[in-house]
Amino acid sequence: MKEEMRKMKHLIRSFFACALLLAGIVLAGSVASAHTMPDSEAVLLYPRAQGSMDITVEFQCGTPLERVAAVLGRDFELQDKRYEFRIVRYTYGDISFGATVGRNDSRPTGEIPVRSIECRSPYFRTPSGFRVGGNYADVAAMYGEGEVSKYAPGERIYTLPSYRSVSFTVDDADRITKITIIAGDV
Repeated sequence: MKEEMRKMKHLIRSFFACALLLAGIVLAGSVASAHTMPDSEAVLLYPRAQGSMDITVEFQCGTPLERVAAVLGRDFELQDKRYEFRIVRYTYGDISFGATVGRNDSRPTGEIPVRSIECRSPYFRTPSGFRVGGNYADVAAMYGEGEVSKYAPGERIYTLPSYRSVSFTVDDADRITKITIIAGDV
């Protein structure tokens, strides 16, 4: 009986030591991979006045697609498809705004909130000034290296506290070729 108690104590201690070690690894790993990029960077700014960045318009997840059209115009390629979900996309050349809602959601496309932005245009920038054509080294200097995507080579992902993500796709010269903002929840 005494021997069994000793073995049981050893087993329980080993279990708690492993649990503590696992918790330490998980917490240390999340601290190491968590980046200090604030939610405020999940925005793209566009010059409202031609050629001037003094007057800007903000585009972010949650913005209704109608507001996008009101600022950028109605000359966009519309995709409105229904699969398991309804997928709506407004594409203006080098930038697109996507939305996903329930399959039976019958709202007009303009009322649907943006859930993703993919930008290949140098005319849009983040609040810190990061833009397509800029150096990724500037992003890394300010916020550290982003998590490298397993699915898209060259993509560096930053997960923000709001569960949104901002990713920068870079070329071999470390130049930003695309900025993507995705909502975790709108």
